[in-house]
Amino acid sequence: MSAIEDYLALPGAHAHLEGFLALLRRCGTPAVLGRDELSLGNAIHRILINAVIGNTLTRHAGGFVQLYTFTNQELTDAFRLTLCNDFPCPSFLWAQILEIGDLRGAAHLGMSGTLLKEKAEKIYDTIAGFAPEAWTEPYSMPKADTAYLLASIFKAACSIYCCCSYPPSADSTLVDWIDAVKAAQRKILLRLVSHAFEKDNLRWCLTWPLAVLGYAVATGSFAERATVGRLLAEMGSEYSPMPPRVRVRLERFWRSGSRSWDQCWHEPVIFTV
Repeated sequence: MSAIEDYLALPGAHAHLEGFLALLRRCGTPAVLGRDELSLGNAIHRILINAVIGNTLTRHAGGFVQLYTFTNQELTDAFRLTLCNDFPCPSFLWAQILEIGDLRGAAHLGMSGTLLKEKAEKIYDTIAGFAPEAWTEPYSMPKADTAYLLASIFKAACSIYCCCSYPPSADSTLVDWIDAVKAAQRKILLRLVSHAFEKDNLRWCLTWPLAVLGYAVATGSFAERATVGRLLAEMGSEYSPMPPRVRVRLERFWRSGSRSWDQCWHEPVIFTV
């Protein structure tokens, strides 16, 4: 139901997902339920991914609040049930996405710029230490060259997303660090997604990395923004309703002259896999 509502842009999808998350919390541990209740395993896996990634593409205050009733370990265990073809992110990096979400929450509550920078740099260093060639999971993996490319894409995307936890009023030292990270990582990510886009079987998993890249190229060149827009346009709605909607949101953000993540994703986006 939530996927249908999202596709039709109807207002009930957010409430349906919140309700599912509340019911799931009452029923037990997601990973255990996903393994024991085979008929529910796929739904649990996908809806948790939708909720977590949906929370990345919105202001902290506008996310799925029921998601915070689960621990990061519970969400990581559930993510590792199987490979999600639409979001083939290494579970190590998934765990960092959750940590960044926590940091965004702390920033929303007023964490000092000094402490925010310290914690963001720690997460960034953890991401930097991830070796794509060493990616392993308990489930069947893609072929080695594909796995390396996917892991490299999500590593670069997570590195950029790590810069998104700062408030618009962040001090100059934090902003300087963020700008340096974005400048370096957006070039890496643009090269990687352009390469992956040449492979038809990988296009379906590029929506979130392109959403992150689109945020980063706001401070880049016109050519970089044009490339992101073109890739999303070529994806069209063949894979999901997300690429056209992400493109519209990014183009509006680029025109606005804004620079913060929350200004880019100021309205909730329900991510669907």
